[in-house]
Amino acid sequence: MTVGAARLWGVPVRPHSLERRRAIAALAAGQHGVVTLAQLRRLGLSKSAIYDRVGGRLHRAAFGVFAVGHPLLSIDGRRLAAVLSLGGDAVLSHLSAAAAWGLLDHDDARFNVAVAHTSGGSTGASHVRPRRTRRLLIEDRTTLREIPITTVARTLLDLAGERGGRSVQRAVHEAEVLRLLDVTEVLATIQRNPGRRGARLLRRAVGGPLTRPHQLAVRDGIRCALRATRLARSPARRPPRPG
Repeated sequence: MTVGAARLWGVPVRPHSLERRRAIAALAAGQHGVVTLAQLRRLGLSKSAIYDRVGGRLHRAAFGVFAVGHPLLSIDGRRLAAVLSLGGDAVLSHLSAAAAWGLLDHDDARFNVAVAHTSGGSTGASHVRPRRTRRLLIEDRTTLREIPITTVARTLLDLAGERGGRSVQRAVHEAEVLRLLDVTEVLATIQRNPGRRGARLLRRAVGGPLTRPHQLAVRDGIRCALRATRLARSPARRPPRPG
């Protein structure tokens, strides 16, 4: 995704307009037909030159993102445009990620894109739904067909937090059929994202333990304490009198 100053996707970048056009085409070819405003600026185009091309070789795809050559994008092109519109740390998430992984059928009228909770006031275009999160670790991020996206395990966790049990079970089943399900990774994702809604539902769906080991220890300790308290409060039994 990073655009170099001297070379771009193996294509030398020179001031000549033909070479620049080839460089833009090469970049777009590796990004489902889209480029960002920042990438075009790094190729030497001014803002005014970029917007002068809108309606010609460039077409608005999302905020700060343009389709190159024609406005018709594939579904993956639209997904990538939505992610790029919210910055370099954004990733496709929730239902949109589940649809991209093939776990659920979902018509993306608005693309769900996870962004850091501290990412200012980015609101996205009308077809982009920013999902602000305080915790989006590198272990929960990956790429799918060049699209930054939450991992399958994190996608299932996000899904479990806002969908019913049947949807989660269906997504888990599809992940298993597609050989994408790693139960150990799902449980690890739950553990490194504590307090997430839907964690218990997802544990049940993947057949994992419903309670973490340290929670089991605490529970057992409470039970022992309650048992000891009951024994202490119960009156001592007198030995039976000899007959």
